Amino acid sequence: MPGLEALPTSTVLAGARDIPDRVADALRDAIARGLLNDGTELNQVALARHYGVSRVPIREALRQLQAEGFVRAERNQRTVVAGLSDADLMEILELRELLDGHLATRAASRVTASATRRLRATARQMGLLRGDQVERWAALHVALHTQINQLSGAVLTIATAQALAARGQRYLVAVGPGNSLDDARLQTASAEHDDLVDAVCSGDPEWAGEAAREHVARARARVATTLAQRRTP
Repeated sequence: MPGLEALPTSTVLAGARDIPDRVADALRDAIARGLLNDGTELNQVALARHYGVSRVPIREALRQLQAEGFVRAERNQRTVVAGLSDADLMEILELRELLDGHLATRAASRVTASATRRLRATARQMGLLRGDQVERWAALHVALHTQINQLSGAVLTIATAQALAARGQRYLVAVGPGNSLDDARLQTASAEHDDLVDAVCSGDPEWAGEAAREHVARARARVATTLAQRRTP
């Protein structure tokens, strides 16, 4: 099991006024990307040495991550990466279905010509990719949903949706396609996003909200199937 040596080499943070936030951001990203496994101990001394700072901002960063559910405190003042059960992951996706629907509803009511061009351009790029370009497809997927979210203007909902997405990301990667998608699955995924973009760009809030909820519901069903198959001897 990888430990803190899995953390990316970091620029020294000493002297920065927002050290706790920057440490929290770095650790949150590492956890979300699956660089730190569930149960990995986050030793304050080792982290302080890694980031070139004192233990004070490390403690503040860990408290922040604990409040967000990324880490948990154990006996003997140990802090470890918190895990999610299958039920937790499914609940996150259920909440994402509600939140994404709300964000798309608002986005459709605020859509502009320039926003429409950006959304369609991103969806078009996704549709041109091959099955072995999963990393690029994933980046465009994030960009597309970020554009829709930002268009909604719902700051608090966006923050909540992003936090949930970050908590579930490493698990979704683990049950995902790995380094490649077959062409049929890629075409299906691109078609789903084309439908979502059409709904948002239509300016019809009801259609957009329903399209977003259906989009997440399909993903939730695929994850549920994969999890069930993994539990089958």
